[in-house]
Amino acid sequence: MKDLSGAWRLYLAENETAPAELLSARCEEDIAGLCRQKLSGTVPGNFELDLMSAGLLPDLYYGENTLLAQELEYTHLWYCTDFDVPEVKGNEELLFEGVDTVADIYLNGELIGSCDNMFIPHSFPARSLRQGGNSLTVHITPAVIEARRRSAGAASDMALSYNFDSLTLRKAAYMYGWDIMPRIVSGGIWKPVWLVSPPSHSIDQLYIRTDRADNGFAALRAYVDLKVSHDRIRDYELVLRGRCGESTFEVKKPLWHTEFTFGFGISQPKLWWPRTMGEPNLYEVTAELLYRGETVAQKKLNLGIRTVELERSSYLDENGEGSFCFRVNGQPFFAIGTNWVPTDAFPSRMKSRLPKILELLEDSGSNMVRCWGGGVYEDDEFFDFCDAHGIAIWQDFMMGCAIYPQTKEFARALEAEAESVVKRLRGHASLFCWAGDNECDQSWQWGSRLDPNTSVPTRKTIPDVLHVHDPWRPYLPSSPYIDSQAYATGNAGRIPEDHLWGPRDYYKGEFYANAPAVFASETGYHGCTSPQSVKRYISPEHLSPDPSDKEWLVHAASMEATGSGPYDYRIKLMSDQVAVLFGKVPADLESYALASQISQSEAKKFFIERFRYAKWKRAGILWWNLIDGWPQFSDAVTDWYGVKKLAYHTIRRISAPVCGMLAPDGAGALDLIFANENLTSHQLTFRVFDGFSGEEFAAGAHLCQPNSAGLAAKLAEPKDQRVLSVTWEYGGIRGLNHYVCGKPPYDLADLTQRLRAANALELSGF
Repeated sequence: MKDLSGAWRLYLAENETAPAELLSARCEEDIAGLCRQKLSGTVPGNFELDLMSAGLLPDLYYGENTLLAQELEYTHLWYCTDFDVPEVKGNEELLFEGVDTVADIYLNGELIGSCDNMFIPHSFPARSLRQGGNSLTVHITPAVIEARRRSAGAASDMALSYNFDSLTLRKAAYMYGWDIMPRIVSGGIWKPVWLVSPPSHSIDQLYIRTDRADNGFAALRAYVDLKVSHDRIRDYELVLRGRCGESTFEVKKPLWHTEFTFGFGISQPKLWWPRTMGEPNLYEVTAELLYRGETVAQKKLNLGIRTVELERSSYLDENGEGSFCFRVNGQPFFAIGTNWVPTDAFPSRMKSRLPKILELLEDSGSNMVRCWGGGVYEDDEFFDFCDAHGIAIWQDFMMGCAIYPQTKEFARALEAEAESVVKRLRGHASLFCWAGDNECDQSWQWGSRLDPNTSVPTRKTIPDVLHVHDPWRPYLPSSPYIDSQAYATGNAGRIPEDHLWGPRDYYKGEFYANAPAVFASETGYHGCTSPQSVKRYISPEHLSPDPSDKEWLVHAASMEATGSGPYDYRIKLMSDQVAVLFGKVPADLESYALASQISQSEAKKFFIERFRYAKWKRAGILWWNLIDGWPQFSDAVTDWYGVKKLAYHTIRRISAPVCGMLAPDGAGALDLIFANENLTSHQLTFRVFDGFSGEEFAAGAHLCQPNSAGLAAKLAEPKDQRVLSVTWEYGGIRGLNHYVCGKPPYDLADLTQRLRAANALELSGF
């Protein structure tokens, strides 16, 4: 395997001015003679980053510079490199892990392949490879131009304002502009490139699933797909070995064919559990392919033995009752976690940002993460981390907020993508469910009032792939999912799993206090980034909070910044939320950011606690979201620079497996409720007091039952504005929470002082 990543030569030309000879050029010599702009390119990379490195483009994350990216959308890219091969074996392939997006690949001037999907790898036979020096050229066509050529011509297609040209290409939707991301319709070779020689023997696929795990026994079934070089298959044997601590297994299978399945069992297995319910035990598994007793191929993987089911009702009944609950190894699982969005606007930088953000994911207390359908499919490291740390994954396929083409051409592209993704990810214990898309079922309702159950991509294409390659895992055609029964009965607005955005007004208002969803897979609230961070992306003359300021609008994802764009409302929204809580909007940045972060922190605290103390009437909440994908004003609890907002620290505390929460009982009193996500009981002691005045309201002991929520005490609710502290201790573990009494508006200085007294004001970047 030869790594071809690194420094390449990059040529750029605008589509409208590029001569026809350039667009059809097959080798660098011809390209160089016709193209006026050449610079050093990086693979993996994005061409805008190369322009910035060369000083030809300012930092697109600063001020209003992001708008300059729109002028680059019509740019053709030619990536060129040379490499030596000492010997040609004849079976070599060029493997591109990720090309963004529509590209032709030329090896020594010969077209060896084309690709048009940025989400999956592409491999091409290196037909024209020669001994010694070789030249490789990749011509990437501007995505917006290619989208015009592929227009489906369907009146039923629908998308957000910036996103219509994303519908026909398998390219990340966020790159066209979203309410959380800028419009940078980039291009590039965003993942590594390799020259590979496939071995004569290989274990191409090894997938082990759990059929049953109960009563001290696990029934497993393995699927293998092998490549062999000799005809006599009976000379081969497959040996499968696994170990997790003292638990081991070994299976030997003689071969009758190169593709087959077989079952085996393990007594007293170590089961994989989400982090709040137990240990995420993983077996180290080695598969060996033997030929006449000698090992000729090997494959290793980590295996988590567990079962996952999803209990779900079509809609909520007239009493608001319904179900949406995952069961792990037969036990109900309460999900507390976040949504995962692209970690950078430039996909080539995502991998380098992954390790620190994964640390945040674990530290936040999340036991589930939803990979949102407007981004990309994450690297294997993401899934390996979640396997090892007991974090369940909800995986969307990459479609969002649109009615996608119902054509055969789109179906074929999506089918190839789904098959590639499913085969890569299905072996992960952390992968709990597939979802067809993000909010596309609702998109069928927003403008057209059409039945989403007629959608070909999510009701036909993806299910067909899953039926063949992973039929045992829960699948939701959309999130939120409006099934045929909910649609036919007029209950599309009363579904058990929902995205709770609502009016974004007071966080304890009618919508947020009474939303009937059993499972919230999205919900959020704005919080200003820290003053230090704001000063890194907003220029000095624009630092004062102003809903009409152009730079603030740009960093709230308004790609016109004219005051009339679809996302121009977001700065005003953030300011209005501050005004609701404090009665006015501070004029200076430091006070504004503080007020906004308190507002966000208390809102998300209320959202999460409302679900936790109502366990099992409610079964999970995935808040929006962990980290920004670029410097912006948003619902994220950590900004792009890694600076944590107040809400991060609050969420971390209240996501503890055992948490004490105060909740109004509706009759003038407060209920102290303890939620326990562990499968064991805990005897604890607690105290409720005002840290500012020292007044004590309750103290005592409580037995937390396993995997439940229960009332520990009742206390009179103070009518004045104050902050109560809740502390508890069990088995050497201490917990802390707080509760803000009274009704808004609050005085910012007074509430700040009271939160600090309650140890509930952990600030960064102020």
